[in-house]
Amino acid sequence: MSKINPKALDGILDALEGHQISDPEGLIELGIPTELVMPYVDVFECNPGDYKRTIFADDGTILNQVRGVHDLDVLEAIAKHVNADRSDIH
Repeated sequence: MSKINPKALDGILDALEGHQISDPEGLIELGIPTELVMPYVDVFECNPGDYKRTIFADDGTILNQVRGVHDLDVLEAIAKHVNADRSDIH
């Protein structure tokens, strides 16, 4: 398995807030190993009737769907990768 560059880790953690859908290629460019990102790629469907399931573009328009990865999945994969204590995660 690829290693995470310690110098990139702060930027990676700043980019992952845990409640957003991110571009997988962008996360890989930040330095997250492909094998920690690609297994979690999915197509997320919008539900405008539920604010938490409404997907907004950067300009505020509502998107019907988006291909991406949920940040929390990647954060948990990174924690597992570095053997962090994850006992409080769920």
